[in-house]
Amino acid sequence: MSAALEAFLADLRFPEHDIRQVLLAVARKLAAALDRRPNGAIAHELGTVLNQLVEHPNEPADQVDELRVRRAVRRMQLMLADVERGG
Repeated sequence: MSAALEAFLADLRFPEHDIRQVLLAVARKLAAALDRRPNGAIAHELGTVLNQLVEHPNEPADQVDELRVRRAVRRMQLMLADVERGG
């Protein structure tokens, strides 16, 4: 999954301090989790994050992007903790 993700993300270019860089990191962590163990909820969340990344990549990040990042980080942390507990 991680290799396919990197191919998908190859054309996305965000400025260095763009908040969407965090979404890129979340996508990579979710893909790595899927490489270790398939999980439908994580796959769905990865799809959501990818859709958000490509929604308006050539425009500056805005407050909606900041909210999306907070949500994505929180959900990723919860999902990965659940997987570690065996859920």
